[in-house]
Amino acid sequence: MSKWEKLIGSKNSSEIDVWPELQDATADVIARTGFSTNYKDGMRIFHLQREQAELVIKATQTIYVPGFSYLPTKDNIRRKEINIEVESMVTEMIQKRKKAMEMGDAAEDDMLTVMVEAYLKESQQSGDSKSLGLTFEEVLEECKLFFFAGHETTSVLLTFTMIVLSMHPDWQEKAREEVLQVTMIIFEVLRLYPPAVLPIRRTYKEVKLGEYTLPPGVQLSIPLIFIHHDPELWGEDVDEFKPDRFSEGFAKAGNHQLAFFPFGWGPQICIGQNFTMLEAKLALAMILQRFSFELSPSYAHAPCIEKMAGVMLKFLLLFCVLLLSRVWKLFYTIWWKPMKLQSYLNQQGIHGERYKLIHGNLKDTDKSWEETLSKPINLTHSIPHRIMVPMMFTCWSELVSKWEKQIGSKHSHEINAWPELLQTTADVIARTGFSTNYKEGMRIFRLEREQAQLVLKATQTIHIPGFSYLPTKENIRRKEINTEVTTVLTEMIEKRRKAVKMGDAVKEDILSVMIEAHLKQSQENGNPESTGLTFDEVIDECKLLFFAGHETTASLLTFTMIVLSIHPEWQEKAREEVLRMTMIIYEVLRLYPPGVMPIRRTYKEVKLGEYTIPPGVQLAIPIIFIHHDPELWGEDVDEFKPERFSEGFAKAANHQLAFLPFGTGPQVCIGQNFTMLETKIALSMILQRFSFELSPSYAHAPCVIITLQPQYGAQIILHKL
Repeated sequence: MSKWEKLIGSKNSSEIDVWPELQDATADVIARTGFSTNYKDGMRIFHLQREQAELVIKATQTIYVPGFSYLPTKDNIRRKEINIEVESMVTEMIQKRKKAMEMGDAAEDDMLTVMVEAYLKESQQSGDSKSLGLTFEEVLEECKLFFFAGHETTSVLLTFTMIVLSMHPDWQEKAREEVLQVTMIIFEVLRLYPPAVLPIRRTYKEVKLGEYTLPPGVQLSIPLIFIHHDPELWGEDVDEFKPDRFSEGFAKAGNHQLAFFPFGWGPQICIGQNFTMLEAKLALAMILQRFSFELSPSYAHAPCIEKMAGVMLKFLLLFCVLLLSRVWKLFYTIWWKPMKLQSYLNQQGIHGERYKLIHGNLKDTDKSWEETLSKPINLTHSIPHRIMVPMMFTCWSELVSKWEKQIGSKHSHEINAWPELLQTTADVIARTGFSTNYKEGMRIFRLEREQAQLVLKATQTIHIPGFSYLPTKENIRRKEINTEVTTVLTEMIEKRRKAVKMGDAVKEDILSVMIEAHLKQSQENGNPESTGLTFDEVIDECKLLFFAGHETTASLLTFTMIVLSIHPEWQEKAREEVLRMTMIIYEVLRLYPPGVMPIRRTYKEVKLGEYTIPPGVQLAIPIIFIHHDPELWGEDVDEFKPERFSEGFAKAANHQLAFLPFGTGPQVCIGQNFTMLETKIALSMILQRFSFELSPSYAHAPCVIITLQPQYGAQIILHKL
């Protein structure tokens, strides 16, 4: 005000361009209210941020090329320099204020103090998920945002208010007479000339908007300028300046209570709206007290939105950018990243098979194999043995009785043990997993088995990226199976969950264990350390249980019977001493591990001996080779010698980690105890009733079809004891 009075002097009037004047003044306010004693630093940061904004606008007005911002151009280098300087200055200011407050110095009443207090609160409540404090990085970003966006809305509002009042001098007089008129004037200017004309919002979940359903990730442009000029909402005088329409407040000004929202609405409402309104009222009151004003003949009324120039071109460019980004992402995933990793490993002397864009074998992991293993449950310890053992005993008793009937009075009978054992282990999973839902369990098992065959078929063909999304017969069937399995499991889980909540007797099976984990997750909702399962995780764990829970046990039992058929003396030893059974099982797991080469993916850089493995590399763990390494197991490595495990598996070889049929570490098989228990029960029941030998028709051909399996079956002759 003093500056303008000096400009007028004795002339009684003077022409000024209020836009830059008001911009500087609002920036001055931001610097003083935000940083008080750091005013000079604040103004320096403001000028830097203003330069940064100009560089950003310049970049948005050129054709966008992905990755161009990383090139060392003059503008890109300057933007980086500004960002570094601003962060350095703000960090220094925050640290100084923090030390002063910790030393007990009188706190400055400014916004920096408020944010530093929030930061100190966060530090004291570190680890509290409900803390309302700010981290240091958040304080830094808030300060930058405060400079970047905190002044322009106010300067825009004040500029258009002075322009409109210059056109309507009668409202200048009314504002001087009654302070409430000032609020009405400001609201009407915000309606006609909102600072933000087209705010952007992004959907984070599915939203119903009238008759349209918008999926997550959609950007919505809110046409504020059109809503504020809609005659259906504001009447036929919508384009006229009539502050009295706000005489009863903005809620009743239009035909809808949400017709007026210059600062946005809801959770994303502008946090600085009260600050802007307060400053605008103070500034306007001071101007009106000292001056009257009118438009200069040189003024041209042309409100503009710089970024709206060439809207159609921008939309076309945006489409091209999105298309290019998708193409680049596809290229990066299927070619650039694999070739980069291959080059990185080759430089270290690791030369494997060259990467090929089109290839087909088990390296091509299907989506069905990416099932979650997020929160492992110990299946054996979570269900009491008094429940699980009888279920297993029932299943294996049925098989043994079936074999006895087949032998009858003949004393011997030839069977193909592989499909028989495969069916029985599936039976065990269905009973121990779902007890009263046994029939549904077997239905799901058959569907999952069909799904596995479809997946296997897909891995044995030439892999073409995106082919799994085409509506082929196999792809449609896989989708149908997945939908049906998910539906059946959802119904089973909901029934059991309701029963648990109603206080009915809890069924002691694997499903109940997972339901309890799910209810625990529901009770601890929001706790990042919760070990419970979400509903989706329960679904995935159930599918994984069906998909992988039986075949490993069937493989182990089949090769155990084959090996004991070759070494009948160990059948007798197992009958004499139960501890020898564990030794036998361990030796079979060494010679014929069900999972011969599990895959692990590095999620961070790993040092492996002399090699450095970057993130994103798939590592195949050659268990079958480790278990047959003479340096670890001795020269008799290929011989069946269960006695090598007489002191346990840790001392069986020259290295304590030489034996890992179930993996090791965090990714160890969660069902290993379950498999070992079932194998011991099944083997003891078979050995109690039968001796067995290999049939002449048996051909020894172990092969890997996801797990290790007998390629031509396991033809064994049973003899009743």
